[in-house]
Amino acid sequence: MFVDCIKVYTFAALQFHIKNMKRILGLLITTIGILLIGSFFIFTPNHAFNPADSVSGVQASAGIVYGGFITFGVGMVIFISTLPFAGEKSKNS
Repeated sequence: MFVDCIKVYTFAALQFHIKNMKRILGLLITTIGILLIGSFFIFTPNHAFNPADSVSGVQASAGIVYGGFITFGVGMVIFISTLPFAGEKSKNS
């Protein structure tokens, strides 16, 4: 009986820990995406965002900025998946 209580408590603690890890991972990935987008919008000249420009086609930052948008989106999806649905009651109460 005591061992079963420990197993249940350990499982609940592990589930709580995994949920928090997913939340932290989602926020970390989102932050990386924001930093990518912000840094390449700030430190890149305006004409370098056009990948079709013959002068800056190789040096264009558009790919990195769009990659930052995708990274931000993935981080938000991971973070939002840890949030409860609207009106859902907490399992702890």
